[in-house]
Amino acid sequence: MATRRWLFPCALLLAGCGGSETPERPAAPLEIVIDRDDIDITESVVVKPGTYRVADRNGDGVLRVVRDDVVVDLTGVTLIGSEDGAAADTFEGIGVRVDGREGVTVRGGAIRGFRGGVYFKTCLGGAVAGVDI
Repeated sequence: MATRRWLFPCALLLAGCGGSETPERPAAPLEIVIDRDDIDITESVVVKPGTYRVADRNGDGVLRVVRDDVVVDLTGVTLIGSEDGAAADTFEGIGVRVDGREGVTVRGGAIRGFRGGVYFKTCLGGAVAGVDI
């Protein structure tokens, strides 16, 4: 019986040794709100669901992705760039602009009332998925 008592605690002791073998989880994307024009996106983000009315005053994008390998998740978001009832031929600006980046994904949501909803220029490996424009 004495042998069995020592084997069980040793097995527990050994099971607890060996350091941290649990892989680190990547940090959750930053949650943001669209409260103004010219928001520079420097890391993957989730935009807080809701309706945002923000005009692109200078034509360079309300959201501007300025880093590679970024995901902009607009699920549950409606981004509107014009006043209610505005004619489509009067729409101006860009909802989301990605210029010269690699591996950027814009997904989900709806973008309305802009001349360009999502604008990719000189990009590699980018994707737009499930965006209602």
